[in-house]
Amino acid sequence: MNRLDMAAMLIIGHEYELAIEMLKKEESVQALYWLSLLYRLFDQYEEEKIVVDIGLASNTPELLPYFSKRKHWHGLDMHSKTVARQSLHMPRNPWKIPDPEDIKKMCFVTGGSVDYYPLIVEAIESIRATAAYKDCDVFVFDCGLTAEQKKYLLDILNVKNVYDPGWDIDVPMTCQRNEQGQLTHYQTPIGFKCMIARPHMDKHFPGYQYYMWIDADAWVQDERAIDLYLEYAKTQGMGLSRHITFDTYDDHNCYFVLPVLTPDNKNFLRGKGAAIVSAFCIDAESKIFDQWRENFYNNINKQGFWWNTEEQTLGLTFHQRRLKHLVEHQHHSALVREGLPLVFGNDNILHSSRNSQILGTIHMSSGKWYHYFPSQKRSEPIRTNEEYQYHMQQHGWANQREVCFKHNIEPSQLGIQNRHLVCCRFRVWPWKDKPEIKDTLAQEAKSLRGETPCHV
Repeated sequence: MNRLDMAAMLIIGHEYELAIEMLKKEESVQALYWLSLLYRLFDQYEEEKIVVDIGLASNTPELLPYFSKRKHWHGLDMHSKTVARQSLHMPRNPWKIPDPEDIKKMCFVTGGSVDYYPLIVEAIESIRATAAYKDCDVFVFDCGLTAEQKKYLLDILNVKNVYDPGWDIDVPMTCQRNEQGQLTHYQTPIGFKCMIARPHMDKHFPGYQYYMWIDADAWVQDERAIDLYLEYAKTQGMGLSRHITFDTYDDHNCYFVLPVLTPDNKNFLRGKGAAIVSAFCIDAESKIFDQWRENFYNNINKQGFWWNTEEQTLGLTFHQRRLKHLVEHQHHSALVREGLPLVFGNDNILHSSRNSQILGTIHMSSGKWYHYFPSQKRSEPIRTNEEYQYHMQQHGWANQREVCFKHNIEPSQLGIQNRHLVCCRFRVWPWKDKPEIKDTLAQEAKSLRGETPCHV
């Protein structure tokens, strides 16, 4: 029995990993074809690319169309290679199911610059994948998108409006601290239009009661988190997320120590629950937008415009109104702060590295280097603060980013040997064609060389 026959028996018995090892020793073009299918099955695309190149070089007529098709796929950008996740619809508490009439009064808003376009697409795809909110109107702040990108959002994703908000206030320069701690200024990037436009969402897109903001680099995994944002907006006027890293506003908060807020505002906030604005929902009838805008303008006039002025002034508004409930970490997680999520078994569901609960909305926390890191394959949650700190040191985003810079590699290829790679984005490696790949492998193995392969 030759190696190809032995590999066929292993494939029929679903011993795919052993089949790969056997086929690596076989030099036939048929073995290359089977290896390509098996590597696709396990998302081992770097290995598959090598096999495809060898297969093309063999110039075998019957397999040339297949290898040419796979060569084209490998030439695509990462966004085009990946596909939307399978929808995750978890059982709902009957008392927490949102009223359909409230959903009709709700819209989603996101936005960004041309660099954030793939993320904007995925954020909206994740909304469209929900059961309760898939038909909600979605608006996008246009901060420099191309005509082609805007057309895709409108025609394919059914966005209600892609709108350039302009500059709601005159902000030619943004404040920052340099490495020596001195106050400096830099030209405000066009993408910062979103930051300035957020307090004015109800003005830019009138006619709704509930405005659900989601950052372009965030997405919805478990829509029960959106239920909670909406519930808090109904009961207290706003559903706002607790900050992932800083539980309270104090001098340990690296953002809070900056002179973003006036001294009086900072003293008022000190010790109160810290908020993050990558996802939130506001009831327009609560007048929270008006109070937020007032705080926003007052602090800009006195302190200048900073990168997170709108974030800190929304937290200020929350506590000025003496609101009680922040959306907690398991419902909204910022991966750059919390570290890599957990994955149990072979599914694509991301769990909190703190308590192993399924994450609701996931914020990847900006920066192109973060977006395609695999999640960590762990079966146990982090139980102590010391273990959490070690986990962050060993596996946190900053550590992974340094590895990428040091070795000059794409972040998407970091840990590529892991057979259970799961992107932290809404889009993941192709999964819909895996049953077809298995069927093709089975047919190929049973027929051996006697029948024409069914190429996928």
